[in-house]
Amino acid sequence: MKNEKFLISTFLFLLSLFSACEKKATENNLTKPEKYKYSSLYSKIEDVDFKNFSYSTFENEEYPFTITNGEKPLGKLDEAGYRLINIQYKDLTNDGKNEAVINLQVTHAVSTFSLIFVYTLDNEQPEKLWYFFSGTYAEGGLQDVYVKGNNLIVELFGNTKFDRIKREFVFADIRKYPEAECCPNKFTKFNFRWD
Repeated sequence: MKNEKFLISTFLFLLSLFSACEKKATENNLTKPEKYKYSSLYSKIEDVDFKNFSYSTFENEEYPFTITNGEKPLGKLDEAGYRLINIQYKDLTNDGKNEAVINLQVTHAVSTFSLIFVYTLDNEQPEKLWYFFSGTYAEGGLQDVYVKGNNLIVELFGNTKFDRIKREFVFADIRKYPEAECCPNKFTKFNFRWD
C-alpha cells in the first residue's frame, strides 16, 4: 500500500512538473523576441563581422539563422545550409556612408539559390534595409549582383519580373519549361536606387 501511494504521489509530482515545463515552453514560443541587439556598437559597416552573424528575413525575424566562419552547414530534413559568397561595401543611400551587400548561397534539399541582404548602420547597429531571394538555375538564378555608383545592379537568369508592391522578384513556373532548369540563354538586369 505504501508503495502504491509513493508511486501515485511521484507520478502526480512528475505530471505537475511536466505541465509546468510545457506551459513555460509554450509561453516562450508564443513570445516574439525584441528586435535583435548586437553586443557591439560600430562606427562603420565594415566593422561588422558578417562571417559570424545572425541573419533573418523580415517575415522570419523570430527565427534567425547564424553563420559561423562564413557558413552554416546543411541540416537535417528542411534545414537549409548557407555559405557566404561575398560582401560589397558601397554607399547605396547617398549619405556618405557605405552599406553592405551580402551574397549568401542557400542550399535546400536539391536546389541552390541566392539570398542577398543589404545592411546599413543605424545608431551604430546593423540595420537591414532589404533582402531578396533569387530563383534557381536558368529561371531567376543569380548571374551577378554588384554596386555601380549609388545603384544596386541585380542580374538574374531568364525573363524575371519585379513586383514593386511586394518588393520581390517573380519567376516563371519552371515546371512549364523543363529546359529552363539547366541552360540559361538570357538574363534580366535590374537597377535599384534608394530614395
